[in-house]
Amino acid sequence: MHRAPDSVTLDCEAWQDGLGIPVEEAAPYQWSAFSTGTNLLHGEFMPDKERSAWLRRAKPALWAAGAALALDLLLSTGQVLVQRAELKDARERMQAVFKTAFPNQPIVDPAAQMRSQLNQLKRAHGQLGDDDALALLSLVGEALAGDARDGLDGLKYENGRLDLTLSPRLSANIAMVKQRLTARGLIVVQQGDKQLAIRKEVSQ
Repeated sequence: MHRAPDSVTLDCEAWQDGLGIPVEEAAPYQWSAFSTGTNLLHGEFMPDKERSAWLRRAKPALWAAGAALALDLLLSTGQVLVQRAELKDARERMQAVFKTAFPNQPIVDPAAQMRSQLNQLKRAHGQLGDDDALALLSLVGEALAGDARDGLDGLKYENGRLDLTLSPRLSANIAMVKQRLTARGLIVVQQGDKQLAIRKEVSQ
């Protein structure tokens, strides 16, 4: 058994009686003689010399991680700027089309105004507007398909909004119903456990 230098003298006979095996005192243990052991001192307890060595070893990896992060941030910023430019260009084109089609109308919301004007023209020629009750019901029927049979307990239409009261069977899967309706270009707002309010989405 090794003991640390300057430590209490070992009582080999007591250790031997307690362990039931032969015990002999060997030369004092010298920690400095072993350099390959695991250092249990980490973080704020790590010696300054070892901390500096660790930072030197980790520096290439840290530089690579920083460069990758900077590149990702640069690409993300570029994508945002490109999307903003495309959106601005689309709005300007929409405003130009609206001015050409309806020269005497002030521009507030070109997409909504153009849709309103087109719906008025459709109704004037005996056609359905895209926010009329029958048009919205047609989209609801397409979205629900076979689930539309006995799927509604009630409906109400007013000013371009269609309120649906779902049957217990469909209300149990109301999230799925909302997803299907949204995929058909409808704005869907849930009102309670089995009621949905839907409108036609305005294309941007």
